[in-house]
Amino acid sequence: MRSTLRPFLLAACVAVFAPMALAQPAASADTQELTPEVKQQLIDRVTKVISENAYVPGVDFSKWADFMGKQQEAIDKAKTPVELTNALNRAMREFGFSHIVLSSPEATKMMRERKMVGLGVRIAVIEEGIRIEYVFPKGGADEAGIQVNDVIIEANGKKPEGREAFAGDEGTKLKVKVKKPNGAIKDLEVTRKAFSTVMPETLTWPEKDVAVLTVPDFMTYDMQRVDRLIEEANKKAKMMIVDLRSNGGGAVLNLLHLCGRILPPNAEIGTFINRRTVRNYVEQTKGKETDLVEIAKWSKDKLRGMRGASSPTFNGSVTVLINGGTGSASEMMAAAIREIRGGAVIGTQSAGAVLASFMMPMPGGFTLQYPFQDYVTIKGLRLEGNGVKPDIVAPMPGPNEADKAVAAAVKWFRDQQATQAKK
Repeated sequence: MRSTLRPFLLAACVAVFAPMALAQPAASADTQELTPEVKQQLIDRVTKVISENAYVPGVDFSKWADFMGKQQEAIDKAKTPVELTNALNRAMREFGFSHIVLSSPEATKMMRERKMVGLGVRIAVIEEGIRIEYVFPKGGADEAGIQVNDVIIEANGKKPEGREAFAGDEGTKLKVKVKKPNGAIKDLEVTRKAFSTVMPETLTWPEKDVAVLTVPDFMTYDMQRVDRLIEEANKKAKMMIVDLRSNGGGAVLNLLHLCGRILPPNAEIGTFINRRTVRNYVEQTKGKETDLVEIAKWSKDKLRGMRGASSPTFNGSVTVLINGGTGSASEMMAAAIREIRGGAVIGTQSAGAVLASFMMPMPGGFTLQYPFQDYVTIKGLRLEGNGVKPDIVAPMPGPNEADKAVAAAVKWFRDQQATQAKK
């Protein structure tokens, strides 16, 4: 996140049904009482941006007034940033798509600094509550026994609606009710701790000729580090497994960098569809604005990977791992690996949250993320609301369990080798 918080292009997933990056900011600014002036300025600005700037083909954004009206009582009663954020986000969820979400002042600060006080997890908002996508080692959640795929169904006696439910100062405790994957319910107490949200890319070797490139997100993505890891993989890997599990997305530029290291030169990966594209299509073809696949075929503006003359590239076999926490830019990457490189997609279905969006600073230190264009893959799949379905289903490993997805990827590769040897 740029420190100036100017608007920038994302293919991220800080929205319902998609993972939220480390979503437990410290409490200070979020618990201070809002002045009526700032509250009204925020509401007016959010309404203006959603009504005039947000865009999803076929969506009527004038419904925002009705959605907000349903939450009017909660909006009127809201006295703190957290309360107002929750009320407005409930209204935004009525649209039923991703990448439209308000972040409180402390959450905005967290995104900017990549540091925070909290439980030490990455999360996804689901119907039951908050699903855990990643647990930071030695964080409060880790020490309390919270694990990946657990669902927090209560936080201090209330159903959590988003990251703000976990807000608190360093050293304070939060009582949570956790539902385990087997259905068991546990009452736990978690101590909030300070930690960095940056997770570096890694390269591991499950077998001597198979490398696993893990990309935790496309927000803190380090291009130079990824180039070094690709160069290392090239030394002896015949197959690379790209692990995008729980990668919620991030900046499009970072996505295009990775595409340029894995996909063929100048390969077209898909099409962004914005207001202008749809308008021109309708005017020139008399087609429907909701026929996104046809619009994508018609448009000449294709998304391509980014590659320099000396960029390292991996030319061996490639597979990709995904799960329900794989969102946006990561879904675009996974679909491209399957459609262009013919690599198997392994894991569980991705989030289906792939609207490109802007992050816009709002009055009072809030930030509004809103969508402005849709996306269709080069083979005609709209990812928003659909996601990427795996070719081979493999669940996330539990604590001390073997990684079945990696094992499935290696088996797929060995089967491919055997088939080629027979030809």
